[in-house]
Amino acid sequence: MQKKIILFIVLYFFCYSLSCGKIKNFPNFNNSSDKLSVTVFGGAERVSGSLTLLEAGNKRYLIDCGLYYPEGEGEYEERQNKADALNSALPVDAASIDAIFITHSHLDHIGRIPLMFENGFKGKIYCTNATKIILREMLLEQIRYDNKVRDWKFSINSIKEGYDGNSYVTAHWNNCEWQNKISPRNLRGKISKRSEFQEELGIEISPCRSCAEIIVNFIMPNVSDYKYYTALNPDNNVKAVFLDAGHIPGSASVLLEVNQGKGISKKLLFSGDVGNYLGLFQNGPEPVPQADAIWMESTYGAYKRDQDINREFSEFKSDVAGVINGGGTAWIPAFALDRTQKILYLIKKAKEENIIQENISIICPSPTALAISEIYESEFRNKDGWFKKELYDETKLLPEFITKLPEVIPKPCILITTSGMMDAAFSDKLLKQLLPDKSTSVFLVGYQDPCTPGGQLKLDKNEIHWGENTIEVNAEVKNYGAFSAHADARDLNRWLSNQNKDKVKIFLMHGELSKMNEQKENLSGEGFKNVFIPAEGKTFDF
Repeated sequence: MQKKIILFIVLYFFCYSLSCGKIKNFPNFNNSSDKLSVTVFGGAERVSGSLTLLEAGNKRYLIDCGLYYPEGEGEYEERQNKADALNSALPVDAASIDAIFITHSHLDHIGRIPLMFENGFKGKIYCTNATKIILREMLLEQIRYDNKVRDWKFSINSIKEGYDGNSYVTAHWNNCEWQNKISPRNLRGKISKRSEFQEELGIEISPCRSCAEIIVNFIMPNVSDYKYYTALNPDNNVKAVFLDAGHIPGSASVLLEVNQGKGISKKLLFSGDVGNYLGLFQNGPEPVPQADAIWMESTYGAYKRDQDINREFSEFKSDVAGVINGGGTAWIPAFALDRTQKILYLIKKAKEENIIQENISIICPSPTALAISEIYESEFRNKDGWFKKELYDETKLLPEFITKLPEVIPKPCILITTSGMMDAAFSDKLLKQLLPDKSTSVFLVGYQDPCTPGGQLKLDKNEIHWGENTIEVNAEVKNYGAFSAHADARDLNRWLSNQNKDKVKIFLMHGELSKMNEQKENLSGEGFKNVFIPAEGKTFDF
């Protein structure tokens, strides 16, 4: 009995040391791995396209599989074309990959998963519970609106209706039930990119949701979800666990431990996107357990935000109220996932505090934003722990809003549209209508590429140039930094506080090269001896 008690105590403290007592049921090794290497592809010397290859013995794993966005210098269209080309290819043999670990559901971390299945991937996808729920809607958005060449099918009658004033034409590519209802004499086809097809017709092409659902329904049975700090065993010689990253609901850092035999193992940590301590919905991340090597996001480099920046939430509510009281349109371009929900939550609070009148219309026409908002509201009712504990004391998370864009936008009103940089979707459509209007105020709540309409507005221009149009700007433009869900240098220093500064190897990812160089200097100043900026495709052996 005494020996059993001693064994139990030793086992308990071993598990506690893995993650400050949070990691549960970490499995025992049954095998060993001779080979252990990591190759960074997406996210190397750039922000987007997250995709990292881990090779352990004869097993091959991906951490994330995301989309590239137009980054770097040069004309926006040229950069977008480069991103499209990267998004149509994979740097690995999809069929050789045993599993994919997803850190969270933003498209720059998941957007090439459908491409993996197209190219023969048959493995498992591992993620947290919340990520799996959100994943479905985000994949539907990506599949519908990517710009790959497809064999489009459509009804000639719908084209005629489009020319007669209908706002869009539904196009199919996957032999869904709705395509099969089109009579043979009305059925037409076009092989092209969606953007080219749309430009040729002069009518918006709406890719069929049912066609996208066929693909998503094929992917989702391969997704296995886990709670935070609950270990999983993808292979006999690999242990894995998701740590709460505090970025968006379900966001995680992935801790992997690989047995190399002879009592030697390596702990490798992949940060994903790390959150901060300003979040309206999430708590900031806890310091992570010690690791031998860490691949860490560096979106903000060495930047340390104003400690009082969350005052902007109050300013935002007051500024929106000022526009409303003046009879204008408060136009807020925002990403569909998480950013839109934060905006809606603050507007709800402003109405409860009588800063904004209760009867003021909120218009949010994005189908994806609506779907994500419904997911958030469902979680809020079920109280599964996605959000800060104090939020569950409220009666409702988000306010009611109008989901269809009216032909004439009423005044005053609050208008929330995708995309967040105003370069696509509803934001793009409304530029010519709203920017010349002096009663419009634009609220920029996220990163803006300098070439996009949002980026040009941020530079306080009297006109913007977008596509073939020059648009006069009489709207007032306001910018807010507090809505960012990324960690700054101070947050990341805290996140790393458990590490052995002499031994841990830190690889900086997910940032502009200049910002990663700044972060490298910052970490060196904090005493970290081994900080690297991996080039794309470079392999590190352990």
